[in-house]
Amino acid sequence: MPLTSVVAYFNRHLESFSPASRLRHEAGIHYDPQQGERALSAHLDHLVLVPDLRAITTLAGNIIGWEGALSIHDRHARPVRREALYRHVRDDEDIVFIDRFLRVLHALHYLHCLATPPLDVVPDQARWQLMLDVHWRHLRAVHEAHGEVFEALLQRLGLSTGQVVLRLQASTLIDDAHAHAAARSFAARGYTLLVDHLSIEAPCWALMNALGVHWVSPEVNAWRTREPARWVHHDQWISEAHRHGLKVLLRRAPEGREGLITRADALLEAPPEETLTATALPGQAPGG
Repeated sequence: MPLTSVVAYFNRHLESFSPASRLRHEAGIHYDPQQGERALSAHLDHLVLVPDLRAITTLAGNIIGWEGALSIHDRHARPVRREALYRHVRDDEDIVFIDRFLRVLHALHYLHCLATPPLDVVPDQARWQLMLDVHWRHLRAVHEAHGEVFEALLQRLGLSTGQVVLRLQASTLIDDAHAHAAARSFAARGYTLLVDHLSIEAPCWALMNALGVHWVSPEVNAWRTREPARWVHHDQWISEAHRHGLKVLLRRAPEGREGLITRADALLEAPPEETLTATALPGQAPGG
């Protein structure tokens, strides 16, 4: 089905994201294939949402997936932080709507980019995965069968759960039994799970295995410490992750420990001047 038709379908059936949400009357997805990489956008109340992609690469620079990124502006074109979408929302149904709406927007943008230069000629697209966030309030708002509704939405797009990485935040996962059940449900449905900002000091490796987690990323502030005495923890953290069968995704190495990058399984964020996005892809970076 052409993407134009898919977008039109979702706009007619926004209630499928969260039937009781009032936000379904204040949202919409916009698609203009003539706009190239800016073909997809959306509105949510008075905010304008524009998706983008950031490359996830191997150490050799091969693309293995993409992170769904988002810029948000108000009606006066002023930038807005992503968390502002959730800040004034109290109804669980609205939280669920926002989270699914954003993930569908990212998935639509991803499909558009796969068929659009420069990504349309990059090999091994079938191996790529799309990494999307699950907001902690969404985890608490959904009572059971986590991932089921989004799986059905993905099927409308011709995507499977195996093509999606769901990123969960360690701070809201570690001590929450309901979040544990959600993670297990996601894993059982075939989603790849990544736990972000996992503690350097107390990473809970056994819990990661029990929840079906595949990837981990370290807690950023502790990771970027400039205290040499604590650097030994970085090496131990990566070694222990690998010993427990987990893959490590790094944004960047701590200053002075750039060599740690060589022990990562994948990299998400390069220095600003080298960041890979769908709109600024280096010449024919190979897939992998």
